[in-house]
Amino acid sequence: MTYYDTYAEYKGYVTPTLGEKHLRRFEKEVWNPGSYSSDMSILEVGCGTGLVLASLHRKGVRDLLGIDHDANLERVIPTSVASCFKRTDIWEFVDSEAQRGPTYDRIILFDVLEHFSPESGERLLSSLRQRLLPCGAIHV
Repeated sequence: MTYYDTYAEYKGYVTPTLGEKHLRRFEKEVWNPGSYSSDMSILEVGCGTGLVLASLHRKGVRDLLGIDHDANLERVIPTSVASCFKRTDIWEFVDSEAQRGPTYDRIILFDVLEHFSPESGERLLSSLRQRLLPCGAIHV
C-alpha cells in the first residue's frame, strides 16, 4: 500500500458538488482578492478533488490545468473539469515545463506547501515563478 492509497482512505474522496454557497465563498476568498478574470490561464498545483477547478470553470475560465500526484483523484474529479486534470509528480511537471516560456497568469497552491521541506518549498516556488506571465501571481 502506498502513501496515496492510505491518504485516499483517510480522506474518503468523493466528487465535490459545487453549490451556490461554495461559489459565493470562492468569490469572496479567492476570485476577488486574487484579481482573477475568465480570460486567464491558471494552473492549480495539488488540485485534490477539483473543487477549485470546478469553481474556476463556473466563473468562465477555460484555460485551466490542475495537477496532483494522487492517482485516486482521477475517479472523483468533476466531469466538467476532468479534461483539465493531469496526474503527475510535481518535479516531473516542473522539469517538463522548464523549456517553455511563461504560460500562466495565476498559479494556485492551496494546502500544498506544508507537504514540502522549507528548501523544497523554496525550490518549488522558484520553479513555478518562471512559469508566470509578466503580471502573473502565485496564490498560496
